[in-house]
Amino acid sequence: MPTEDDFRMNRVSQAEDNLRMKINNEYVQFVQERLHRKRMLRRELAGIAIVGVMLGVLVWCGLAFGLFNN
Repeated sequence: MPTEDDFRMNRVSQAEDNLRMKINNEYVQFVQERLHRKRMLRRELAGIAIVGVMLGVLVWCGLAFGLFNN
């Protein structure tokens, strides 16, 4: 027959398990948010790079057109 100490230890064990699960869930959420921020930053940087390349092409075309038009 279980004693009072057994019940107490079981409650402590359950509390520890619950705390571990809570910490693990918070860590998983933190990592997911961090990955999401990284992906969004990469998309923004890719967009900036594409716009930069397009502007560079326009400038070079403008220079070439100006030089060959004289």
